Amino acid sequence: MDDNSQDTTVALLRQFSPFASMLFFAPGNNLTPETVAFNGTAALVDTGKRKLILTNSHVYRRFRELRSETPSLAMFLTGSHQTQIVELKDTHLVDEGGSAVDLAAFALEHPEQVGLIGKSYFRAAAWPPARPIAETTAVVVGFVGEHRQVGKDSLKINLSVICDKVTSVSDRHFVLVDEDRARISVKVNPTLGELGDLGGMSGSPAFAIGLDGEPYFAGVLYEAGEGKEAMVFAVHADFLTAEGKIDRSRMR
Repeated sequence: MDDNSQDTTVALLRQFSPFASMLFFAPGNNLTPETVAFNGTAALVDTGKRKLILTNSHVYRRFRELRSETPSLAMFLTGSHQTQIVELKDTHLVDEGGSAVDLAAFALEHPEQVGLIGKSYFRAAAWPPARPIAETTAVVVGFVGEHRQVGKDSLKINLSVICDKVTSVSDRHFVLVDEDRARISVKVNPTLGELGDLGGMSGSPAFAIGLDGEPYFAGVLYEAGEGKEAMVFAVHADFLTAEGKIDRSRMR
């Protein structure tokens, strides 16, 4: 690792971290670092018509499954201000695509609440966003579950970033593959172990870099392999309308 790699990683984290929150499950009546049962990631985007919190349908489905076993289980968002949390409720659900489109969209009654956890909404220049094309640079940021560090009175969370070229694009998703095994692993937090299972990054926002050099919100990670050479699959953001509904006319 060289200084440029470290500097680039830190710069990407600073640029995109405001728009990714850790989404975790814990009993609402016994909320401690030790009781966090699961985490995914939530993407925050302002379509121009609505401020949305996005994750995967399979993450929300997992929450409902676990809550059937533990009725007190609740969903929470947290971020850089880890003493603060925001609860994400069923009543906040706008729409979700099930197995057909792995997206779930939520909207808070008071969208500015995300400021309590040090987060903000990425403002889209236009909606729906363009689908990226092969060779476009993409950046994905999210929270790997194995990188949750549980202390006696605190839960330290660590944001991970993947930057690579889009390898292929289909009607359903775009894919990042480290074909040349050129990715470099950079540890901003040196206490973390090597990157392994990327579980927890489901729901991570994926940004593509446009021809003008500006990033735009392109999709949401829904599947990934293991380690720094993991294949990454992101569902297209344009499956959502500006109001946060699943645009089923785009399904084929």
